[in-house]
Amino acid sequence: MKPRYPAILAGLAVMVVFPLATVPSVSAGEAMIVIEQHAFAPQVTTIQVGDQVTWNNFDNGEHFLTSSGTLSRSVATQVENLEFHRLMSPGDNYSHTFKEPGIYGYFCAIHLGMWGTVVVEGP
Repeated sequence: MKPRYPAILAGLAVMVVFPLATVPSVSAGEAMIVIEQHAFAPQVTTIQVGDQVTWNNFDNGEHFLTSSGTLSRSVATQVENLEFHRLMSPGDNYSHTFKEPGIYGYFCAIHLGMWGTVVVEGP
């Protein structure tokens, strides 16, 4: 009778490597936010001025990623005044580079209970 350990080890290797292969890599100057189970994770992300944040929709439904800009500014009253407003279907990603320091709130315009914050530090 042949030992089954090679097959078991191969199966474990696939289980460990596969999840890592599905998450995009992030380099210095970048941050990644995952949209999954109607939530943003992490909910608070801290970056430096000039860094890029990428949102990845791993959910099974659409989300409308929306921000009116830094919380110190007045609330946007028109879509043209928004920092970003992006419909994200399942599997989509969206990247935004933050050029000014501040605290940027964002939310899903479809599911208003979904929200997050990007803290941009810098000079």
